Amino acid sequence: MGRIFLSYARADRPCAERLARVLEGAGHNVWWDRRIDTGEEFAAEIEDELARADVIAVAWSANSGKSAWVRDEAGVGRDTGRLLPLSIDGSQPPIGFRQFQTLDLTRWTGRSTDARTKTLLRAVERRLKSRGTKRPFAAPRGSMKASGWLHRRRLWAAVAALLLIASGITFILLRESHAEAEPASLAVLPFKNLAAGDSYFAEGVAEEIASALSQEPQFRVAGRTSSAMFKDAADVRDVGRRLHVAYVLEGSVRSAGRQVRVDVALVDAKGGMRLWFQDFRGDLNDIFAIQDSIGRQVAEHVRKQLVREVLPPALKTTGEVYSLYVTARSLMHQREPSKIDAAVDLLRRAVKADPNYAPAWARLALALSLKETYDEGGGPFAPEKERIAYAERAVALAPGLADAHAILGLILQGNQQMDAAKIAKGRDELEKAVSINPNDPESWYWLHYSRLAELDFDGALDALRRSARIDPFFFLVDEHLPGLASDMGFRDEAIEFLGHIVANHPDPFIRQIARSDLARLQNDRSSAYEYLRKAREIALPDVRSIAENRMGSLLLDLRMFDQAERFVPPDVVNMWRGKLTFSKRPREAFPNALDFWRYMDPADGPHMMPKVIVKVGRSGDLVGFFDEAFSSPEDMAERYSNLGFVELAPMLAIGLQQARRLREGVRILLLADKMCRRGLVGDAPRSFRVSCSRLWTVLGQKEPAIATLEKVVAEGWRPSDGEFSLVTDEPAYAVLRDDPRMRRVDGILARDAAREGRELLAAGL
Repeated sequence: MGRIFLSYARADRPCAERLARVLEGAGHNVWWDRRIDTGEEFAAEIEDELARADVIAVAWSANSGKSAWVRDEAGVGRDTGRLLPLSIDGSQPPIGFRQFQTLDLTRWTGRSTDARTKTLLRAVERRLKSRGTKRPFAAPRGSMKASGWLHRRRLWAAVAALLLIASGITFILLRESHAEAEPASLAVLPFKNLAAGDSYFAEGVAEEIASALSQEPQFRVAGRTSSAMFKDAADVRDVGRRLHVAYVLEGSVRSAGRQVRVDVALVDAKGGMRLWFQDFRGDLNDIFAIQDSIGRQVAEHVRKQLVREVLPPALKTTGEVYSLYVTARSLMHQREPSKIDAAVDLLRRAVKADPNYAPAWARLALALSLKETYDEGGGPFAPEKERIAYAERAVALAPGLADAHAILGLILQGNQQMDAAKIAKGRDELEKAVSINPNDPESWYWLHYSRLAELDFDGALDALRRSARIDPFFFLVDEHLPGLASDMGFRDEAIEFLGHIVANHPDPFIRQIARSDLARLQNDRSSAYEYLRKAREIALPDVRSIAENRMGSLLLDLRMFDQAERFVPPDVVNMWRGKLTFSKRPREAFPNALDFWRYMDPADGPHMMPKVIVKVGRSGDLVGFFDEAFSSPEDMAERYSNLGFVELAPMLAIGLQQARRLREGVRILLLADKMCRRGLVGDAPRSFRVSCSRLWTVLGQKEPAIATLEKVVAEGWRPSDGEFSLVTDEPAYAVLRDDPRMRRVDGILARDAAREGRELLAAGL
């Protein structure tokens, strides 16, 4: 087989490992620089391996495109006819390399079932055949066109040798210069407010500094949610241990009129020693210069290259506008209607004073969307068209502002008309946001929903993992990552993640919730309930409902309906009993059919109502909602989330069948089946495989339906939110109710639920 030289940037090492693993698995000899220790070895060995390689594979990305070393290596491949260009994040190769066809490996996981894996291996074989030999390439040393490059490598070797003789120190830094230095880990704690009034301005200044530093590749900055939990931490060493950071930046802000003073200290999180302290004073308009100076000095003291100007000129404004903006941004994090209203008012004042300040336009669009989400008073709310216009204006004013792309993507993804073009554009905007700033945990979290809805389960889990690495105590990620990871077969990862929360989260309520999730992962629902009960006992009034809702959900899973009514409204409990007892019929509760489908989309949360509507013989309501919202099965498939379409297709098909619209029902099922086959590539979640099993049952494919269900139950799947406790209670499985294999599955589920129910009752439920 062939000898392959793999060129990449250090920041892209995980992808390089996947590439090497796949290529080596195909029998190729892959060389990459993971074992080089000294500068002399570095220069000499790379020179030798480049000369001997049959193929020079270059992993182009936003990182490697900036690396002179990667460009040099790619140049050797280009000039000697051995280049195999790959794009691992969708980035174009640099000028000089764009004339070659590049294989797109964006979000590639290296799985053999991915068609791109086969394409990659075929591309390697073509390169080898084009050379007419599989023997190592052995061009004369002096014959390469890249003689300047070789001269530089020899020069580095000489320098390394001199340094080794002089100091006896291994020359590891040369390796880092080849493939981008590892980023320095840093947490920016909320700054203390030393002035009269609230702390929102001081905390907003800290958040802006953290946001600016996070966009620099030499830093890995802990997310806002996690850092905020240590606002009053007495020991920064504890902060460093819990957040896995090497440095902590803490400070305070005092403002009086237009005068501002910011005191900042950089602390070594391992030893607790203060590395640097300085106070900055000036007029409010000097705040940007203060931020720039803080960024540069922080960089200097962690011994990385100096930070570029923190904010480009297009994103600067007056001190007054900046004060309005950062205060509003901090207020929005509270998610309280009155504070969101106050933020909207401040941001409207900001954009009126400076119509060219893009960050304020972006945050105004988000604040107006949050108002609609959290204001239970019923409005009035800003029209969606207005919110989209504000976000688009922010993007137009500052195309490089990741925040603007993320907010625009979020609004477009959830557009009220389920416009397919807007949904697709929203997904692209979210991908753009994380490509601009890969250190924003909220953008990654929002993107995970987009990928999940389109059945890109590997991509969704990757987005949650990235968000968790940046912000390990981001509560939304803490809620979703363990469940998805475990559902996809990464149970050990889920247990490790929850274990970290149990050991390190500063809030005892969250620690109990995590213990409950750990027990539930192991199908020990009686212990999970006990941990929830303890969480409820220590909970503050505003979060007690979180524990109670989970307690009710768990009791429903165990068919303990009477006990569940302590925490869940009786009408909801009756749905799990297979009854529909709401005072309003579905058609009355949802005058707008699109509202019904948005609410029922499992991509946003599990819902029983469509199943119960069919179970009680009122499937005409479901068909009516379909007719009002969509023009055809194909229209729904294009506008609805793929995940939701697969889940709801069986119920809708049954309804259409009962309405004697058989052809439409079959089209619904075939469209969903196509999505199902696509989603089953890779580590598809067990819950999704159950959805496909229900679909295949209604489609008449009995054997794969039952075999899939038996397999996931053996793997540990149990019904949970949005599912009946026994599979034969599901309307989709009605035709299989008397099948002995289905009865065996029901027996397993019923025995588990009965055993754990007895344990709960014995413990004094």
